[in-house]
Order: sequence, then structure tokens, then C-alpha cells
Amino acid sequence: MDLQTFYDRIDHSNDVTVLQNEATIITHILEHAVPYSEDYCANIQRLQYIYTRMTQLLAEFPA
Repeated sequence: MDLQTFYDRIDHSNDVTVLQNEATIITHILEHAVPYSEDYCANIQRLQYIYTRMTQLLAEFPA
């Protein structure tokens, strides 16, 4: 999945649990990736984007 498609999907998710699951999957992928490869860097970007979105959601809907 390209980054833009991924970003669009994350932008439309309002479920923090789904975002946490995505982050867990990407973290597992990163554990086995070649550091600083193109895929590694793309997954770091995905992870950063997920956490940014989670922060936005938590700010909008505080517990």
C-alpha cells in the first residue's frame, strides 16, 4: 500500500483501537526490517502518522 492510500485510511479512522493495532503491526515489521532501507523509512513515516492521528483523536474525545 502506498503512503497516500495509507494516510487516507488513517485519516478516516476514528477508532483508537484500530490505530493501535496498525501501530503494533508496523512495529513488528520494523523489528525485522533492514534499518534505513526504503521500506524501513516508509514504515517509520506510517508509525509517526498513526501516533499523530491518535493524538488528534484523544484531544477531540478526552476520556
